[in-house]
Amino acid sequence: MTRPVVLVTSATRGSTVQWLATALAIRRAGGRAVRVTPELPPPVNFDALIIGGGADLDESRYSVLDAWRVADPAKASQPEEPQTRLIAAGFHLLRKTFGAKPGPDRARDVLETKLFAVARERKRPVLGICRGAQLINVALGGSLVEDVEAFYFEVPHMRTVLPRRPVDIEPSSRLAETLGPQRTWVNALHHQAVAELGEGLRVVARDDNGIVQGIEHETSCILGVQWHPELIPQHRRQQRLFSSLVAQANRARQSTQTMNATAQASFQ
Repeated sequence: MTRPVVLVTSATRGSTVQWLATALAIRRAGGRAVRVTPELPPPVNFDALIIGGGADLDESRYSVLDAWRVADPAKASQPEEPQTRLIAAGFHLLRKTFGAKPGPDRARDVLETKLFAVARERKRPVLGICRGAQLINVALGGSLVEDVEAFYFEVPHMRTVLPRRPVDIEPSSRLAETLGPQRTWVNALHHQAVAELGEGLRVVARDDNGIVQGIEHETSCILGVQWHPELIPQHRRQQRLFSSLVAQANRARQSTQTMNATAQASFQ
C-alpha cells in the first residue's frame, strides 16, 4: 500500500526547519509529506492537510479581541532531560539562522484558506500547527488575540522551543483520545492566539493562564494546536498527533477508493 499524501503548508522562504521536522514526523507515522507554498502549488489529490506555523495572519482577515479572562494558575514545573535541552538548542539555532522574517504573508493566507476549504469539502483530516490553528479559527469566522503578552498576569509569558509550558487537555475531546487526558508540556513560540471561536469549533486545551492551546471541530476531523509538536520529536505523545492524522488519512483514502469502485461498477 502506498503511503497517504499529507500536504504541509509553509512559507516560500524561512520555514525549512519546521518543514523538515514535520516531514520527518509524517514519515515516522507512515505518511508521505508534500510541501506546499505560494510558489509550490499543491497536487490535485491528497489525503490529509497540515497547515504549518510561521508568520502572523494578515490583520485585515480577522477581528481582534481586546479583553481576556485570566484563569487561576496552577503552578507546576517539568524536569527536562539533557537530550531535550540538546534537541531544543539545535532547533533554536536552526530557526534563528533559517527562520522566516516577521510580518504577514498574504499570499500564504489565501493559499491556506483555499486548501482548508478543499480539505473540508473532500472530508480530509486537517491539523493546524500554531499559525495553522489560528488560520482554521479565522477561516471559520473566529477572531484572534493580537498579542498575548498583555494577557499573562499571574503566569509569566515565555517563548521557548523547550517543552516548558503546561497545558491541560479536555478529557472528553478527540485530542485527549490522541494524547491522553493528562497535563502535557509543550513549547511556546507564538504571540497571537485564538479568541472568539469559529463556527463548529470548541476549546480542548488551555494553559495555566486560560489562553487557548487547542481547538477541534465538533463534527469533522479538524484539530488545531498552538504549540509546535514537530519540534518535540523526543516526546512520544507529540508524535501521536501525526500518527493519528495519518491513520485518519488512510481511512479517508479507503473510503474514497470504495466509493470510486462502487461508482465504476454501477456503469459496467
